Amino acid sequence: HDPRAQLIDATPGSTESYPRNALASSVGTCPRIPKTFLNQDTCQPMRGDCASIAYGTGKRITLDYETMRRFYELDGRYVYVVKGLPVEGTPSPCARAKGKQRWVRYNADNDAQGCPGGDTDLPPEISALLEAHISSELGKRDMTTRESVRAIDVAHRERCNDDGAAVGASITVGNLGCWTHSSPGEWGVFDASWWVFSHPGNSPRHRKSLSNPIAEVAEIENEDVEKSVTLTFPAWHPSDRWKFWLWTSKSLGGYGDTVDFSRLPRGTQGPGMAEYVRAVSAGDSDDAFEFCGSPGEA
Repeated sequence: HDPRAQLIDATPGSTESYPRNALASSVGTCPRIPKTFLNQDTCQPMRGDCASIAYGTGKRITLDYETMRRFYELDGRYVYVVKGLPVEGTPSPCARAKGKQRWVRYNADNDAQGCPGGDTDLPPEISALLEAHISSELGKRDMTTRESVRAIDVAHRERCNDDGAAVGASITVGNLGCWTHSSPGEWGVFDASWWVFSHPGNSPRHRKSLSNPIAEVAEIENEDVEKSVTLTFPAWHPSDRWKFWLWTSKSLGGYGDTVDFSRLPRGTQGPGMAEYVRAVSAGDSDDAFEFCGSPGEA
């Protein structure tokens, strides 16, 4: 039993036991049970207090350690920066793969003169091309954010022949530091609140009377704010484990970037943080949903 989880009666046709604030304080989402031929006749439109408040735009926050910690202290949200993801299996930035590629500034305190270990040995034309793409992405931010951001996603619009040498490459980008090609999600900021409940390792640890491995990062008393919001990907996990994790968590952006509070995932916009950043309510959101029954399930 996890006291943070709130149970509801999911018997087909039952709505009396459905709480108006279902899950609002835990995962911030309304309960959704898949519609099937067995329960389709029981489905009803619902709208409880778990439908979130819509906030007006204009309140920007920086995704740094202090801000991430506030999400937990004020609203109980497990917002973490993820580190240690393996780059193996990541497409080359020269491959012009679908989507964007993650670049991370790992040594921001020691890269004023370029990459500490030197740039990766790539053909000059490839280095220049990748540098231009990274610089273009950074140019979309103001000067302050360009200094604070540590992880960005770059669209590489042109193909180049690198024979895979650019995977994990480090490149000096003018006076904007040393950027390293990394795994998608590396140094990304995520709301891992749902992962606290669904992590496959929870049950084995619970049987051994051990703490929840995801929740303990925030819950253990720690004077080091960075450690209290940093989730390190275990080296013994296969790299494809991250892909599953990614789909169960909500991305807020790259570490150090600035984002509009109103653009964060709905469940992450808790009332405590909203008050902290002085976000102004624009009324209730239209998060109506369909509540279907599930025999014998709670």
